[in-house]
Amino acid sequence: MTAIIHHVFTSDKTVVIFYFYSNSPFGFSLILTTILLIFVFEYGNSNSLYEAMYGTVYLRDIVYQELLRRGYKVTVEKNGDKEIDFVCHKRDEKLHIQVAYLLASEETVQREFGVYDTIRDNFPKYVVSLDEFDMSRNGIKHRNIRDFLLAEEWN
Repeated sequence: MTAIIHHVFTSDKTVVIFYFYSNSPFGFSLILTTILLIFVFEYGNSNSLYEAMYGTVYLRDIVYQELLRRGYKVTVEKNGDKEIDFVCHKRDEKLHIQVAYLLASEETVQREFGVYDTIRDNFPKYVVSLDEFDMSRNGIKHRNIRDFLLAEEWN
């Protein structure tokens, strides 16, 4: 389902836009039985505590906006008890993207890369984070957020 702008709130200093999307092929009619992600784009009042707590949320917002800008239709996919952050479609292209603030522990690395363990298609799979060094493994590409956003193509 294509993302939509649902509400726009304005104040003297801030515009907050809520983007909603669902993994349901039926749209929002079955929203209570599907995954609903809400992206809020308002970073002006951030501080270091919030950045530490919500870093992954911020990065997901940024990646999501870039995917929309590049013309992808974006959904979420459940893979057993795991969830793939973004499954992106454009024409014959398909991408799987996981986003993490930092891959600072082995547990985080296993969680972010492990979600792809049972996916057997040959479409590109990415893990995007703030980490500067390449942690790619088993055909899954790891990219720094900056490099990912500046790449002309992702395939």
